[in-house]
Amino acid sequence: MVVANNNGKPYTDEIFSELKKATTRLHEQTEETAELTEQMHKSYEEQLKRITEMLELKLSKTTITLKQQLEEERIEGLKAEFFRYLMLLKSNQIM
Repeated sequence: MVVANNNGKPYTDEIFSELKKATTRLHEQTEETAELTEQMHKSYEEQLKRITEMLELKLSKTTITLKQQLEEERIEGLKAEFFRYLMLLKSNQIM
């Protein structure tokens, strides 16, 4: 009876059809959003890893430089102490 009233075509409700299309679009958008979120998360993790590696390298270089400076200062202190000791010996020999 419905087919007869619709020129031989099965009758479908237009609202149902539009709702189905909207549901499909929403599902596609949800999947796209999830994919973009995952890509952003991966990008963030990669950037964080690179920054961490750069900071570790910089910290390591700074630590090495500071240790070298400390050793140089220690050596200079020992030299100064040695020369004071030599001067003391010379002054004792002069007397």
